[in-house]
Amino acid sequence: MKTPAHEFWLNPNKQNHPLTYLMHGDGRAIYLRRMIEGWFPEPVHWKCQHTVLEVGCNAGRNLIQLASHGYLISGVEINPDAVELMHALYPTESWSIKTGPASETLPRCGVVDIVFTIAVLEHIHPDEIDVTLDEMTRLAGSGIITIEEEEKTYDRHWPRNYQGLFECRGFRQVHEETVPAEVSKDLRGFRTRVFRRETNNSL
Repeated sequence: MKTPAHEFWLNPNKQNHPLTYLMHGDGRAIYLRRMIEGWFPEPVHWKCQHTVLEVGCNAGRNLIQLASHGYLISGVEINPDAVELMHALYPTESWSIKTGPASETLPRCGVVDIVFTIAVLEHIHPDEIDVTLDEMTRLAGSGIITIEEEEKTYDRHWPRNYQGLFECRGFRQVHEETVPAEVSKDLRGFRTRVFRRETNNSL
């Protein structure tokens, strides 16, 4: 099912183009890495060889930051132009990227340690969100991190209670904060949530 949101992200405007995305700098990626390191410090959290998967990886800015610190990276991305740009910019990286809507590509992915999203779930159509969240929880062996705008409603944006949505799927929220202003002006007001799989929790 192709939605208007799919059409937009397949042919984004200049503000949301993959090249514009790469101009935001590394602030988001460094913030994400520190969240992973801070809340998943123990070997028990890394049974799948330090593997991470990004839902909506765009041109790979977050993933390349994690790869440079020893993580094995994978992702899904709806826009094939973003994936092509990623491969052109980082030809030596061993990418495992599946192209297409998250609800269709995640079922073809294998289990990893951590699944994360930054400003992606908020854009997923209500008809697709349940299967997307179901697949994220299936894939995440240890934890999930979401960094999303949770309150505003506008075109191609649906606010949601991610704590409730993931806790009813067997994960426990262990941390929540508003993204600090110095991280990225584009994430101002966004909420960061960290979840651990119930069977792995060791606070």
